Amino acid sequence: MAFDFQALRPLVSLSVFASLATLVFLALYININDRAITHIPQQALAFIKKRWTNDDLEGVVKHLQGKGIHSLAEKKRAQTPPKTGRRYIVTGGSGFLGGWLVIQLLERGEDPQNIRILDVRPPNRRDFTSGLAKDVPFVKVDITNKEDVIAAFSAPWPTTDNSEITIFHTAAVIRFHERHPSLLPLSEKVNIQGTQNVIDAAKAIGATVLISTSSASVAHWWPGRLFSFPWEWPQIFGWFGLERRIPAMKHVMVLGDQEAGGPNEQQRGRLPHTIEEFCTIYSYTKLIAEKLVREADKAPTHFNGKVVRTGALRPGNAIYGPGSDVYEYFLANGTENVSFSNHIVTNPCHVENIALAHLLYEARLIDTKSPSDIGGQAFAITDPGPPATSGDTQSAIAYFVKRFSGGTKAYATKELSPTFITLLAYFVETWYLARQRFGFLPAVPETLRPLQPSTVGLSIIHPVVDDSRARLPVEKGGLGYEGVVDTLEGTARCVKEYIENGSLREGLKPGAFGHGK
Repeated sequence: MAFDFQALRPLVSLSVFASLATLVFLALYININDRAITHIPQQALAFIKKRWTNDDLEGVVKHLQGKGIHSLAEKKRAQTPPKTGRRYIVTGGSGFLGGWLVIQLLERGEDPQNIRILDVRPPNRRDFTSGLAKDVPFVKVDITNKEDVIAAFSAPWPTTDNSEITIFHTAAVIRFHERHPSLLPLSEKVNIQGTQNVIDAAKAIGATVLISTSSASVAHWWPGRLFSFPWEWPQIFGWFGLERRIPAMKHVMVLGDQEAGGPNEQQRGRLPHTIEEFCTIYSYTKLIAEKLVREADKAPTHFNGKVVRTGALRPGNAIYGPGSDVYEYFLANGTENVSFSNHIVTNPCHVENIALAHLLYEARLIDTKSPSDIGGQAFAITDPGPPATSGDTQSAIAYFVKRFSGGTKAYATKELSPTFITLLAYFVETWYLARQRFGFLPAVPETLRPLQPSTVGLSIIHPVVDDSRARLPVEKGGLGYEGVVDTLEGTARCVKEYIENGSLREGLKPGAFGHGK
């Protein structure tokens, strides 16, 4: 039987028109939604105070090419508490922050034999292959195994005049891209159970100080609805004097000392509590771990009536510095980087600043004559000085790469639509969760795995860290923290180190990315 295909032409034309109209509307929607997301609200701009200029960037370059190269060491000597002669256990000591903690302990004169690194792998930093760092003992241990942790903590020490022990607990698994409750077991075993094992082991050996590295992200709420409705577009365009924003989205968050203990705690606001309120499961598990550590303050140990003094630090947002896989990943990519968060206002934390804060908190806890007791509390820590936009930081990196390489290297970041990335993130998450539930599905490619709504929620709003309480003088209940390097100089130092010496971590393949803390 013959069929007249000419009769289908109107339907084909209609479907083509509908497809084109859908694409046009989608493109228009993405453009409009991006306007609301990338607009920097006045509330966020007020934190910046001054944008970086080329004169500022060049000033830092000349500073680091001159005598300023030694300024960081001088500031550390001025602010670091004196040598204690205590014994030190650093869980996660092979990681990024843990490694810098070991370095700062050695720099202030602690005996390398009185420092013990506990981790699942030995250190792979260049500066651990020579000098005092190479003599620091390493014990391979899985902190999820309580017996192994106690055995590692209880291993014999060299005979010294001071047998007191301090624990710096930095070990963690950082699965920042996961937010679904079904994925909780992938993080809680290390971050929660592992922390409890560290607490129990600290009590078992009579440790008198335990300081845990938490995260400023414990105060980072899920930002809410990331997509606008058409009837909200007048606000997105700023018509009628309305502020440009998505009404159901938290555009600015202050990450500070909410529910962190100490005077006036209730005035600092509250934290997220349920998994759904958090941006990522990682933050949820870090808050539970932080509470475990803080609640253990003044708990009796198994030795001669000793008690353990505890506290936590919330670095943010995030930690960077020489050896940071985030920075090394971007620098290794050169001009092939992409970003959907250049608009955000945030203040990261240089690794030397947060390492110093650990030593300051320890000094406060072992000082029996301290005017105020700050045990069992948590303190947010970030770089000194105001925050900057991510875009300004990216521009600074590009400037520093060109200057420190003598023009032989280049760095660039291509901006992507945050709305498009958000749509893609929901698709990746659906695939990722389906793979977890139905194992026969193909795995999400490693390069796509981090691109999920949790990552977007952390990256498209303005998270500003408030560490004003840590900066209070000791007599007013603070840590007396000042910080040794601001974000602009810290960024320059990262670039300079990488350009001149390559990765701080040996055996790392170019472009490797793992968020090791």
